[in-house]
Amino acid sequence: MTARKQLAERRQVDQRHGFILDSAVDYAIVSMRLDGTVTSWNEGAARIMGWTEQEMCGLPCHRFFTPEDCDDGIPEKEMGAALAQGRGKDERWHLRKGGERFWANGEMMPLTDEADRPIGFIKILRDRTEQRLEYERLKAIEERFKIALEAAGFVGSWDWDSRTDTLRADSKFCAFYSVDPELGESGVPLATFVAGIHPDDRERVAEAIRQCIAETGEFAEEYRVLRHDGAVRWVMAQGRCAYDGSGKATHFPGVAIDTTDRKLAELALADSETRMRLALEAGELGTWESTLELGNLQWDARTRELLGHTPDEPLDFQHSFIRQVHPDDRERVNAVVREAVTTDGMLDVGFRTIDAAGRQRHVHAIGAVVVGMAKRFLGTVRDVTELRAAEDHRALLNNELQHRIKNTLSIVQAIVSQSLRNASTPAEARDTIGNRLQVLSEAHDLLTRTSWSAAPIDTIVDGAIRLQGGRSRRIRVSGPQVRFRARAALALAMALHELGTNATKYGALSVPEGHVDLRWTVIQEPEPVFELVWKEHGGPVVTEPTRVGFGTRLMQSLGRDLGGKAVIDYEPSGVRWTVRSSLAAIVES
Repeated sequence: MTARKQLAERRQVDQRHGFILDSAVDYAIVSMRLDGTVTSWNEGAARIMGWTEQEMCGLPCHRFFTPEDCDDGIPEKEMGAALAQGRGKDERWHLRKGGERFWANGEMMPLTDEADRPIGFIKILRDRTEQRLEYERLKAIEERFKIALEAAGFVGSWDWDSRTDTLRADSKFCAFYSVDPELGESGVPLATFVAGIHPDDRERVAEAIRQCIAETGEFAEEYRVLRHDGAVRWVMAQGRCAYDGSGKATHFPGVAIDTTDRKLAELALADSETRMRLALEAGELGTWESTLELGNLQWDARTRELLGHTPDEPLDFQHSFIRQVHPDDRERVNAVVREAVTTDGMLDVGFRTIDAAGRQRHVHAIGAVVVGMAKRFLGTVRDVTELRAAEDHRALLNNELQHRIKNTLSIVQAIVSQSLRNASTPAEARDTIGNRLQVLSEAHDLLTRTSWSAAPIDTIVDGAIRLQGGRSRRIRVSGPQVRFRARAALALAMALHELGTNATKYGALSVPEGHVDLRWTVIQEPEPVFELVWKEHGGPVVTEPTRVGFGTRLMQSLGRDLGGKAVIDYEPSGVRWTVRSSLAAIVES
């Protein structure tokens, strides 16, 4: 009777435990043998994983583990941990009956008999898929936010308790200001971080902090930080002061962004604009810009002055530009400009302007289509009236020179003719002609010596490159002092003039970043040799001309006038003109 009663009570306990297990529908509760075979499967397990108790009992627990976990022996490791440590914790992906994955956390514990010997395991799981997906979503957002902050140059954040003068900052902010991160995170006086600010900016920032607390409550300053390794970085710091009910400042939190790259770009742009402005002023150049449709004209003050317009006068292509061009040049200039904008080509045109009083100017314009946010047509103009007058004057001098040569030859002819006509014997004719030609030669030498006798090379060079702005960062000149004979001086000046003109129009001096190296030296070979090199850098890519023009022939032939050999090379990086001559052939005796 007692045994029957105990059995009934045991059945009631088991039934009660079964009810409890089946009512725990939020938990999957599974019992297993020591080999992992499922022996019981509660209603929660059926609801979460999809298999019924009849389907799972007798099958291995590996059925609801993922394939990769099975390959890694995770079920065996969990059972081993349960036996060794009393429980094996579980937080990983599992499988449902349909093959879908769900995230679960739980643990595995050993089942023991009355003698406390393990006879199996019980595994409890809870479906945490929604929480896991939300965690991963937040993690992805956090990662994107972190990437965005890094891309924006985020330095870090701070919070200053102004009541206790305790500033706490994250490790990244501390490292940027060369402050020990452990000290910065626990809290240090504001002055510890202010000490990392560049000395030239420190007082300004300190004053901005004082004004923020006392007046505005807002802080936004850009300044430099001097790192412990000597590096200088720019930061933009922004913060906001918090106050208590009585209006007293309590906290001053904020963030800082590294703006070094942007600031350096701004400074470089400002420096470039300054150099450009100085170059434009030195060359007396005006700048202009328009759309490809030749609308929205923008001219600087120099361009407006050259084309006869006031600073505030509205501009349009036909009225403001074409009507200012000399009538004889308008059709040509209009066609050249429109061809440049329709073909994305270069503009290089000279023309005359005429104002209301009938005064003419010679103007040279260059331009190009530039691709940026939108295509723009931009360039420069230059008043070349004086240059044109100089060219006309040079042509006049050449004509005068030809006239003088003809006169000299006429004189020589007359001398010979007259001498032969009046001489009574050949010997007398010889002496008379020789004496008279010697007198003519001495007169010519005297005229030459008064202007070109023993000319220093510095004087020759400075005169030749004057129209290109003389010695500067764009034309770099160096070499020892050498005094040239008259013929060699004239030849060198003509060559440098041709090179400078070509460089200004087509070569390195046609663009702001280009420059020329003009160097000469005396090489002590068995006989001293003079070598001069004109080398252009930073200009448009050079290609060898398809035909040999006057200038090329002149520079090649001038080597003979300098008593040596001249070679012109059309290197892609820039024209190189090299002259080598015996020093004795060019210097004064």
